[in-house]
Amino acid sequence: IIDFWDSLDINLEDAAFNYDIIPQFKKNYAFWIKESKKNNLHGLERYSHLSLSHGTSEAFHIFWAKHSKRRLRCFKAEFVLHKLIWRNNQYDYKFLEDDRIRKNDAVIISLPYSDHGGEHPRTKEILEACNKLDVPVLIDCAYMVIAKDMNFNFDQDCIETVTFSLSKGFWGIDKLRCGIRFQKNNDDDGIDVSNIWGTLNLVSLTIADKLISTFSPDYNWETFEEKYN
Repeated sequence: IIDFWDSLDINLEDAAFNYDIIPQFKKNYAFWIKESKKNNLHGLERYSHLSLSHGTSEAFHIFWAKHSKRRLRCFKAEFVLHKLIWRNNQYDYKFLEDDRIRKNDAVIISLPYSDHGGEHPRTKEILEACNKLDVPVLIDCAYMVIAKDMNFNFDQDCIETVTFSLSKGFWGIDKLRCGIRFQKNNDDDGIDVSNIWGTLNLVSLTIADKLISTFSPDYNWETFEEKYN
């Protein structure tokens, strides 16, 4: 990965105004993440509206704002950003461990779960309840690029948003904030508008596109599994 950075050769002026990289990276990332031999991600084709975001964090902010009149829910060991924003801005929230799913909830679950890197044992149970009660769900797949043995079906009515990034898998790329949001519909929200206007970091996207053409989605397990074990 350090060699990738050392050999990176891009023309900054060209990259900064290369608007073609927006649809190109969306298409390439959607193909790339599903090419994993270590994980089986089913049903992502149902999410035909792809938008680029400032890491996964921007997608979280939009989801919280959209459902600000609902009770926000996550497990206790989810990404700390959720709890900080909910607490500091007086959102109505309750941890999933502390109450059952109710109709006015909105849920965020990470896959893999950010606390231990596997699927949370209650994920399917929570999603089943959300499907029954029409509760919107965001699936945070920020850790998918360092995951294995994920076998998951995203083709579920309750799942509104699925969000990915590259930050966890490749040293240095976190500084470039390359997130991608999969949704079923164009919500015409802040992320959608910035994509339409092209007000994105096109240099970051150019680098990210080169990165995914260089490394497979299973790079970390292919390279470091022996050391990990």
